[in-house]
Amino acid sequence: MKRIDMETILLCAIMAVAGAFGMIAGGAAFAGVRFQECNAVLLAGGGCGLGGILWGILLIFNSNMVSKRG
Repeated sequence: MKRIDMETILLCAIMAVAGAFGMIAGGAAFAGVRFQECNAVLLAGGGCGLGGILWGILLIFNSNMVSKRG
């Protein structure tokens, strides 16, 4: 079984952070929430949690793709 290289891991992390930021900002904009009135700790925690979940999903998907190629 081949290993995932560092470039793939970093790319997954960057994509997860961008996706989490977009989901949090989009959800807040859709709900009409103002960021000045929000709790910064909850926003940061939600963004980090969502980013971690997305990162895990991307790594699992990419590890399956690497093992199928090898």
